[in-house]
Amino acid sequence: MSYQNIHGRSPGRGIRPWLIVPKIIAVAVYFGAIVTVTGLWFTCRHLNTPLAHDQLSALIKLISFVLRFIAVPAMLVAIVFGILLTLQHAHTFTRLRWWRIKLVSIAIAVPAAHFYLSGRLAVLRGAVEDQTAAPDAERQFGIGLLAVVVTFIWIIALGRLKPRLRQNWSRTFRSNQPSNAHSTPTPKPHE
Repeated sequence: MSYQNIHGRSPGRGIRPWLIVPKIIAVAVYFGAIVTVTGLWFTCRHLNTPLAHDQLSALIKLISFVLRFIAVPAMLVAIVFGILLTLQHAHTFTRLRWWRIKLVSIAIAVPAAHFYLSGRLAVLRGAVEDQTAAPDAERQFGIGLLAVVVTFIWIIALGRLKPRLRQNWSRTFRSNQPSNAHSTPTPKPHE
C-alpha cells in the first residue's frame, strides 16, 4: 500500500519555501534590531534627563552589541538568502522594475548605513572615553538611525507590495509563441 499525500505541498515547488522563510525571519530580526536600537537611543538619550558618563557608556556598549551581533549577522543572512532566491529565477527578476529599485536601494542603503552609523558610534565611543560631550555626533547618530528605519520600511514595502511602476508585463515581455498567436481573435457569433 502506498501513501497518498492529500494534504501537503505538491511536488515540484523546489527549494523556494525553504529559502523564503529564513530570509523573512532574518529581515524581521534585522529590522527589529534597528528599531530596538532607535528606541533605546531616543528614549534613553532624549526623553530622560541627561545621562551620566557611565550610563552613556553603557548605552553605547549595548547599542554596539545589538548592531554588531544581531543586526549585522541578520542582514548578512537576509542578503545570502535573497541572492539564493534570486538565482532561482534570475532572468525573470532582472526584468522587474520593482526588483531593480529594491536592489539599488539595498546596494546604496546597507553600506551607507553601516559606514555612517559605525562612524558616528566611533566618535561617540571616543567622546565617552575622553569624557567629553559630542552633541553633534549624538544628533547625527539619532538622525542616521531614523533614516535607516525609514529606508528599510521602503525596502520592505517594495518587496511586499511589488508595485508595477508603470510596467505592463504582458505588453513589455511577450511569450515565446509564434507570431500568429498574437493576432486578433475572431469574434464569437452572437447567440
